[in-house]
Amino acid sequence: MAPQGHSLKLQSGFRNTLKVHRANDILFEFQNGYRKAIVDIGVRTCTCNRFQLDQLTCAHEIAVLQKANHDPYDYCSPYFTKEAMIHAYEETVFPVGHEDTWEVPENIKSMTLYPSQVRVRVRRPKKRCKTFWEINAK
Repeated sequence: MAPQGHSLKLQSGFRNTLKVHRANDILFEFQNGYRKAIVDIGVRTCTCNRFQLDQLTCAHEIAVLQKANHDPYDYCSPYFTKEAMIHAYEETVFPVGHEDTWEVPENIKSMTLYPSQVRVRVRRPKKRCKTFWEINAK
């Protein structure tokens, strides 16, 4: 496995704290204290949504897969395999020249990009305001 695959070994220690209940061959419920969630190994989903996002098995799925006698590495995306990493770098990667030498189409040059309309949330100030006595004490 690629370097990311080592996180599966770290997470497998966490699986011992989970209680896994089998609903059928592909549907499982896990419980960790007061939290409950469902893992479907047929569709490869977990309610924590980690597999859907980065396609690495989460600790919940590892616990379920080991209870079902499946290898967790078989459920990871093939992009995380050693072969995929080697294949990605087997071709020559050429350096990009200076910006002045790039051939950029006119329709791309004429585009105007604006910053996203993200509002900064109002939150607690990072530092407290100094009092009159603290300012004049110096």
